[in-house]
Amino acid sequence: MLKYQTAAGLIRGLTSGAVTLAGIEECDRLLAEYPDNPRVTRLMADFLKKERSYIKAGRAYRATYRLFMAEGETLQALAALLELWDIFTPAPRDYRSLHSHLRRKKSHNSAISECFATMSYPELRATISRLEKIRVKAEEVIHEAGESEDALYFVISGELVKSSPEAGSDETGEIRFLKANNHFGDDHSFEKRGTATYRITAAGAAELLKISKDDFRVLCGEYPELKLGARKLIKYQQIPEEEKPDKFFRKTSRRHLTIPLSLDIFDPDPGLSPLAAKGFSSDISLGGACVIVDPKYRDIPVEDLLDRKIRLRIGLPDESIAVSIMGRISWFKETEIKGRQTCAIGVQFQKTPPRLQASMIVFVTALGSINSSATNYYLSQDEIETRVSKPAQQVNG
Repeated sequence: MLKYQTAAGLIRGLTSGAVTLAGIEECDRLLAEYPDNPRVTRLMADFLKKERSYIKAGRAYRATYRLFMAEGETLQALAALLELWDIFTPAPRDYRSLHSHLRRKKSHNSAISECFATMSYPELRATISRLEKIRVKAEEVIHEAGESEDALYFVISGELVKSSPEAGSDETGEIRFLKANNHFGDDHSFEKRGTATYRITAAGAAELLKISKDDFRVLCGEYPELKLGARKLIKYQQIPEEEKPDKFFRKTSRRHLTIPLSLDIFDPDPGLSPLAAKGFSSDISLGGACVIVDPKYRDIPVEDLLDRKIRLRIGLPDESIAVSIMGRISWFKETEIKGRQTCAIGVQFQKTPPRLQASMIVFVTALGSINSSATNYYLSQDEIETRVSKPAQQVNG
């Protein structure tokens, strides 16, 4: 019978393979002894899965997920879910539940966890479907210097050694240790192919998640905002360890409301008038918005609009009250509304003072409630305005 004074000692012994469980009965005892430790629970779940005790393993993986999520360890919680879904095929409500849990969390323990938390439901489900689980043993080489850097890896547990051989020699240069929530594979941008200048070796047993860059490029084609999350990860990796934050707090939740709005897209030449269009948004946060252009304005040259300044005017249908928000166009893609071709554009808002941010989200939320009965994706913005008899008079907020 295993006996350890601390959970850490138990975890080290089981992970290193120095000790093994005698059977399911001992596993049950340890689960009862450490009910609030997600790492112990995860090891017990893995053992039960190996022993084909699938019902008990499922319960343990669900408990692991809940415990890790409560700690803000999103990546570890997600890894437990993937193990669970190897046993029981997930239903759509399982993905919805995961997305809801991530949205409700106000803080996360890593940059990658924060990236998953800010994904929309379609982005999250598509990304999860392309993740690959990897387990490695001590001293196993995961990536060799000179090999193609064709995937992004996230460390779930264990420790890896990242070494950079000196050019023209076999001697090791810089050495860095990668632990849980670290990642590698992004020395080259996702748009370019290149070879790794480093070697990755497992210091001990470790678990990782992997997504190929080919798959990621496909995802970015469907969901352009994923590129922003990738860029944040790269920037975070460049921050010195002593300066990295312990917690990542979400600025705001994203509001899924259907709101009519007007667009003014500014030309780089200050002497030219801005392009005017109308559209809708059902995806607005303090950081930005996804805008669906009204099909009546489909002829605007969207391919030439990236990085241009844009002004969104959001208000009541008669624009008796409205607020103007400045930003820039960060992406666009083709889409359709009830068979009518149009496009969606991503707008990144300019930074504003905290009080103004809070006022804006309250205002947008109120507008979504007011307009919900009069607006949908099948109704032109011009048609909405013809229903309002009150003369238009804008008051900028």
